[in-house]
Amino acid sequence: DEVARLYHTSERAHKDFPGVPPLTRYVIAIARYLQHPMKEYAALGRDITSISFDPNQNLIPQEKLVKYLENAMVETVNMVGVNIEDAIYEPYTANLLPYVCGLGPRKAAHLVKTINQNGGEITTREDLVGDVDANKKQAVGPKVWTNCASFLYIPYDEADPAFDYLDNTRIHPEDYDIARKMAAD
Repeated sequence: DEVARLYHTSERAHKDFPGVPPLTRYVIAIARYLQHPMKEYAALGRDITSISFDPNQNLIPQEKLVKYLENAMVETVNMVGVNIEDAIYEPYTANLLPYVCGLGPRKAAHLVKTINQNGGEITTREDLVGDVDANKKQAVGPKVWTNCASFLYIPYDEADPAFDYLDNTRIHPEDYDIARKMAAD
């Protein structure tokens, strides 16, 4: 319950749930942690160093500890992936975006802002690079897209032919043809 203890008296808790008693915010934090621990750790930011993961962690410098905890978050977030639609509409999920390979805090914020400017809807991973003909701004550059594309999921909608079912997988868009050929064989 260390995450809940950090949250219930934090400024973020007061902003998220104004007028709610601290005990209720504490219970909310526990429920959120049980639903998705990674989102809670990501939302903590640098306050994550307040949590004791090892009894000897206070023996290493604070900056080194932050660096290794952030590296662990990057590995874990990239192992699981992030639903880009959820990240656009839920700031709580958007806290995971800075830990996606190729992104960081600044590029993640720009990504969400640009997608919202483009109408708030994304149908394929290629939409992240933008489309001049469709008047869609570029959310990420080509190099960043190459790094982050396979870690961002786009839910598949059978009703809309614009959606690609491979966008909801870990397969990189550059390998879609290979995946289709393997499935056909």
